[in-house]
Amino acid sequence: MEKTGSVVMIGKCIANARLEMNLSRRDLAGMLGVSCEQMEKYEAGKDPMPAGRLYQLSEVLGLPVTEFFKQPN
Repeated sequence: MEKTGSVVMIGKCIANARLEMNLSRRDLAGMLGVSCEQMEKYEAGKDPMPAGRLYQLSEVLGLPVTEFFKQPN
């Protein structure tokens, strides 16, 4: 299945937000209840993050969901 540009963009935004908060991928994965490997797939745009998990991510990081739909720097 071909991944869309939006999946890759969201993954980059997730990675950027995690790094800005000085969290390891393992730490964030634990907060979301997913494996580190799955978190890596989300960040790389290999797997789209489900909407419910994206909302959970926004709650955990204290960011609006819209933060993950911005063009990454």
